[in-house]
Amino acid sequence: MRFFNKKLYLCGLNAQKDMIDNITMYMDNKNRSFSMIADVEGDYHDLTETEIPDTLPILAVRNLVLFPGVVSPILIGREASMTLIRKAEKNNILIGVFTQRDPDVEMPIRSDLYDYGVIGKVLKTLTLPNGNITTIVQALGRVKLEDVTKYHPYLEGHVSRIPEEEPDKRDVEFQTAMDDLRQSVTQYVNMTEEIPDEATFALKNVTNNIMALNFICSNMPFTPKEKIKLLMMDSVKERLFNTMRIINREINLQNLKLDIRNKTRDDIDEQQRNYFLQQQIKHLQAEMGNESTPEKKDLLEKAPK
Repeated sequence: MRFFNKKLYLCGLNAQKDMIDNITMYMDNKNRSFSMIADVEGDYHDLTETEIPDTLPILAVRNLVLFPGVVSPILIGREASMTLIRKAEKNNILIGVFTQRDPDVEMPIRSDLYDYGVIGKVLKTLTLPNGNITTIVQALGRVKLEDVTKYHPYLEGHVSRIPEEEPDKRDVEFQTAMDDLRQSVTQYVNMTEEIPDEATFALKNVTNNIMALNFICSNMPFTPKEKIKLLMMDSVKERLFNTMRIINREINLQNLKLDIRNKTRDDIDEQQRNYFLQQQIKHLQAEMGNESTPEKKDLLEKAPK
């Protein structure tokens, strides 16, 4: 069994020890974080075709959708999840990672989980300074959850592999579209504070275009439902074009927000100017009574009617 963790990028670090030390730096208590990517020194197909048993332990996650190749911290809160993670790390076994439809459900059953998820390899489990438990998981190939066969002490279920339709390495359209997507993502990161600037550096270091696409899908602030739809797409090229549509939509929304903010700021500046003039007039009127002066006349002409 081969796992691609030779080149892992976060904030310019490519050593796995440094990666584990720093990977949780952007994590919050809702499982939102800046994930990383394993840049494949080989064939992406090998990563997604890892051999799996028919039944896997199932880790239910909230507000997080992983894509093949992504290495991400996952906040562990439930006792069942902790039991699962400790066993997986100790015995070096694979797990299935599936997203909850409703993040508020504490004891998820089969209907609470999306059908599509990924195979996960537990790299390390950490106890953070604030007491939270986080596990570092590398996502491998896509799988579909057929049914849940066991609920205690943790979820287990039957899964089936979902193959992907990869573009030809000589597909010029795919290459060009990926270049455009990289530029759009950089533009979006520069426009928003939701994604750390280090994401653009990490993206530049991922030379495999499919891995770069999966990195973008995992890290952009799309809704979990949108990410699940992207994960469900068997065609990598179709996933790319749909990701481009979402990114372009988000850029347009950011431009609209900026335009509204600028207009609002102009309105406030004008109101403040008018208020200042009115206060000056009142002050002069109080001091000079009804006496007419050039200064008073000039202020009256400037005051809003």
